[in-house]
Amino acid sequence: NQLMTMKNTVLLIAAFFFIQNAMAQKAYFQQEANYKITASLDDKKHILTADLELSYKNNSDGPLSILYLLLPANAYSSQRSAFAKQELEKGNTRFYFAEPREMGNFSNLNIQIDGKRVEVDIDRNNPDVAKVKLSRPISAGELVKITTPFQYKIPSAFSRGGHTGQQYLMTQWYPRVAVYDKDGWHPQPYLNQGEFYAEFGQFDVTLTLPENYVVGATGVLETASERDFLTKKAADTEGSLLIQNSKLKINGNDSDSFPKSSERLKTIRYTAEKVLDFAWFADKRFMVQKGDTTLKSGRKVETYTYFTSKYAQTWGKSNFYVRRAVAFYSEQVGEYPHPQASAVMGEGNSNGGMEYPMITLLSGDLDAKTLDNIIAHEVGHNWFQGILATNERDHPWMDEGLNSYYDHAYS
Repeated sequence: NQLMTMKNTVLLIAAFFFIQNAMAQKAYFQQEANYKITASLDDKKHILTADLELSYKNNSDGPLSILYLLLPANAYSSQRSAFAKQELEKGNTRFYFAEPREMGNFSNLNIQIDGKRVEVDIDRNNPDVAKVKLSRPISAGELVKITTPFQYKIPSAFSRGGHTGQQYLMTQWYPRVAVYDKDGWHPQPYLNQGEFYAEFGQFDVTLTLPENYVVGATGVLETASERDFLTKKAADTEGSLLIQNSKLKINGNDSDSFPKSSERLKTIRYTAEKVLDFAWFADKRFMVQKGDTTLKSGRKVETYTYFTSKYAQTWGKSNFYVRRAVAFYSEQVGEYPHPQASAVMGEGNSNGGMEYPMITLLSGDLDAKTLDNIIAHEVGHNWFQGILATNERDHPWMDEGLNSYYDHAYS
């Protein structure tokens, strides 16, 4: 009886502390960050000139006295950035010996909150992390508008983004707000190994560039003329891929050189809802495959793949791989929440594969089986971590681990 009494006492104490701890924990909240960006590409100087409008809502239960912005392009501005140090630790010296013309950065920043300029302190050890000094706290439930022009000097493709000649991998290409959650701020510098923690929001992105560029991006393409342009490109691609003896051959010009940029410009617009990020990719040489897959609910998902003729032999079934991956994960995990899914072939160092909402970046030099597997893995990140939004630097298994389980099942 005495032993039972002791056990019951221990259980009561444990229950008391559990309840007290649960009551002390803050209720879950999630900040909201909506981006409107207008940008113009200069493909002679490899510079993007843009204006950013960020609507940021404080959904926490208390005021914010500071704000952190991430300036990922500045990771390429110094050999002392966290990115540069990690590359050296891994034995990669390409960026360490980069020439100034190959490096990148943001410039022309003029950060204002609700129309009033604010002071910004760049982290001494991390040039891609900025602390914004607020003139007054942002109250719980308050919505503020953060605006700034910016100019992005696009670096060579050292990591996930950048340019190789006139192919543009536009990832981590805009200033963004860091995550604030129940544990506080997460002002994470950019790393090549160790991915991102980000707030959900809406994106409204308008791009101006020479009209013969083919663009693939996160979100829904809202410009009807550009949708027609991609449909024609897809028809041309289908006509150029001839199946002979189970091998794909290119009928026409197999040159890998960049054609001259059109003198005429085009302006195209994309929108995306409830996503963590926005990425876009542009190349005048891209071939296009277009398709769709119907989910069990009856909803259709458009699929696009983008690649150059150099890799058409292995990318010839890439759109099928995307469709199959979307269908597989939808059946196994839950229905794909977005209206489109894409995969794009990137020159330079694109890390084999890298996911962004609705679009994945892959290396060109992959055999067909590997391409199929990596497309499935990267598409799968739309669930892990694109829907769950876990902090991969703290809990990588919740993203890579769970996703790898399902991509192995796919394989």
